[in-house]
Amino acid sequence: MLPPSWTTRRPWAVVTGAFALVALITIAARAVDRERYALDFAPLRDRLPALSALDRLDDLWAYQAVAPPAQRCAAQHTLDDIEARWGERALLMGEMYLGSGDRVRQFVNKLVDGQPISLAALGGSITAGHSLNFTAGEITWPQMVYDWIQAEYPNPAHKYKSGAVPATGVDYFASCYSLHVPTDADLYVLEGAVNDAYVDSLAEAGTDLDVSDYTETLVRELLHKSPVTAVIMMSLWAVPHKYLNGADKHAIVSEYYDVPRLSERAWLYKYFMQHQDELVDHFNQQDFGHQNEKGHRYIADLLIWYLSRQICEHERRSMSASRLDFAAFQTTDLSAVPELGAGAAVPSTYAPGFVPPVTIRQLLRDRARPAGVAFCASANAQGADGDWDLQPARSEGFERMSQHGKNWWIANDPGAEITFDKVRVSAGRVGVYYFRSSIPLGTMHCWVDDDYAGGRTLTSMWRYVSVGSYAHIKDGVAPGEHRVSCRVLEQTADPAGESHHVRIIAVLAN
Repeated sequence: MLPPSWTTRRPWAVVTGAFALVALITIAARAVDRERYALDFAPLRDRLPALSALDRLDDLWAYQAVAPPAQRCAAQHTLDDIEARWGERALLMGEMYLGSGDRVRQFVNKLVDGQPISLAALGGSITAGHSLNFTAGEITWPQMVYDWIQAEYPNPAHKYKSGAVPATGVDYFASCYSLHVPTDADLYVLEGAVNDAYVDSLAEAGTDLDVSDYTETLVRELLHKSPVTAVIMMSLWAVPHKYLNGADKHAIVSEYYDVPRLSERAWLYKYFMQHQDELVDHFNQQDFGHQNEKGHRYIADLLIWYLSRQICEHERRSMSASRLDFAAFQTTDLSAVPELGAGAAVPSTYAPGFVPPVTIRQLLRDRARPAGVAFCASANAQGADGDWDLQPARSEGFERMSQHGKNWWIANDPGAEITFDKVRVSAGRVGVYYFRSSIPLGTMHCWVDDDYAGGRTLTSMWRYVSVGSYAHIKDGVAPGEHRVSCRVLEQTADPAGESHHVRIIAVLAN
């Protein structure tokens, strides 16, 4: 006589055994010839509902038959290392605008294909590495990015140039960038949010263009270099400054021109709100206005992490045969340009790398404005003879001054005058880039050619930090070569009435 437990378990044992037997038969048959030995188990399913699990077995078989082997992105180890160092949140919060990434992936394509690349960085004193100990081997964030490129995708023909100039903003680089970096780089990384906060203060006072205008001028110039030239914006922050800075005006340009923008401040600012005792680990303790090497490491890792993700995207698209042929960008027939991810609701072609013909301040149907050709003569750049690029045709009472990597033509006495000639004007606008600070400073008057009355008086002293500042001198100047002169005035911005000190950095025109 069978035990009671066997009597109660017998039906389930039969079901389980039947399921196992049918599963083995199914797998064996299909392993030999799926079509020839295909079996119909529908009657069994009807009699034994428990065997409905065979449906899932069928699905599993089908998946195993067609699924490709899992592949690991070549840049995954870089992503893993950076995420282990900072945590994914600190990196995701740093991605402000990603856009299509079309142009950046062309840079990535060259890296992955083993071609030589050219990387250029523009920025202020943070990017220049103020507070780093270079003699001890510390390096800036752009150098860290380039070192990673050489380590992961080595090529002796790779090129890198940092065009960082301390105490300058995008109002300087909009005209002068070509004096500091090559004009044919594959990727330009633009940093300027901290200094650009002070550029914007002038616009709010109604005296000059604002950061968005200068940023747009620079970005349009770079994107027009070639259909595949890539630009990335990097927004930084320093402790003495508010969260609100020039990055907010960069954002609209980033969006309008499909330029990716990364931000150090998005995560960092709020993290240090919660852990202010850790500020000393990230910034120079003397002024907390410049990142130390750990701070540079975070900035570099933001960019490396972003580029690594684009490398993985490049691999994915290459496998799915959806890689863009950017040679098609050269055509004027937009219908010939391959469209990626087009939808039925938008039947017409969108050209990758498209640069809008009108600016952000124009209407959709407005006519394009002539941009002109930028001119810049700067004391912070070298001329063909190795001397300062900015050389006066005449000078009385002005002399050279250099300090902490910055150069100026300076004067201390009323009546001192300096003239720069051969200023090339194309679109009618002329200006001077000069030093402003909260320290006691004087006032000067600058003008074009002999039009003293049509010139502008420049006040050097203000309530902000020490930084270069653009001043528009005259509009409507005829195309051709002109002279720009400046004279120190008796009146001064110094409340004590003692200092007449002024400094000129560059003469700009377009």
